[in-house]
Amino acid sequence: MAGIGQNDRTPRYGISNVSEQTGISAYTLRYYDSCGFFPDLWRSPGGTRKFSDADLAQLTLVHSLRQSGLSIDGIRYVVRLQKHADHGTQEISSIIKRQIDVLEMRIAETNQCLEHLQTLSKRYPNGSYDRYAH
Repeated sequence: MAGIGQNDRTPRYGISNVSEQTGISAYTLRYYDSCGFFPDLWRSPGGTRKFSDADLAQLTLVHSLRQSGLSIDGIRYVVRLQKHADHGTQEISSIIKRQIDVLEMRIAETNQCLEHLQTLSKRYPNGSYDRYAH
């Protein structure tokens, strides 16, 4: 989706195209929309959604926050903050940094678990248990 820019509000992409390009299911896209995460999303008189480049930039933010573990209510709060550029930007930045910390901690825990399992796997060579393997 080589769009014109993150601020371009021109409706361009149908939900199936967005789903195909991003790997985010159409069901999830509809759910995100129902949560109010795309306040400027264009709809045809028949209700068909069309995403702009600005909506895709919003989707990237929303999905990244959700994947990092931020709650739906937390994301709604971020969307509300986006409307207040004067003071909301600093708070959004703080929320993003906090989620980065969460992900870094999760990665460290996962790496520790991986190392532990790799050590344990040495005790089971060829399907038998060797309690003395290190």
